[in-house]
Amino acid sequence: METVTCTNCGSQTSALEVQCSSCGAPSSPSLGLGKTAAKKERSLVGETLSHYQVQERLGAGGMGVVYCAVDIKLGRSVALKVLAPHLADDEKAKARFIREARSASALDHSNIGTIHEIGEDGEILFIAMALYEGETLKQRAPRSSRRKWRPTAVCS
Repeated sequence: METVTCTNCGSQTSALEVQCSSCGAPSSPSLGLGKTAAKKERSLVGETLSHYQVQERLGAGGMGVVYCAVDIKLGRSVALKVLAPHLADDEKAKARFIREARSASALDHSNIGTIHEIGEDGEILFIAMALYEGETLKQRAPRSSRRKWRPTAVCS
């Protein structure tokens, strides 16, 4: 398996991973994220983006950070995926992020999360989507008896 050296902390990470397993820095060469980000991630917990009150950080990947938020207008909980700050000026990354939202919103299937909106608040680009409670795939996969799980490329 090919590995890459994290430019942030120097540890070895699988080339298939989108972020360093030690420090969490983006590491996907295919996205051009192998360099330490000039703009550091700052927590949005407690802030309001558009009409969403950000409550909790749920996770992060190569393209951004996912938060649990409350839609103030409709009074419902949502998952808010925010484009990583170091990609805010990258037109290709922004186009990919928007394409992801459009593609997912065009599909109607029980295994695909519902997209509510794509929006911007200042320089922050976000996707608001349905929030589903329960286990992550990472938590569930080791217990699955139906199939053998193998590591695969991670897509955000």
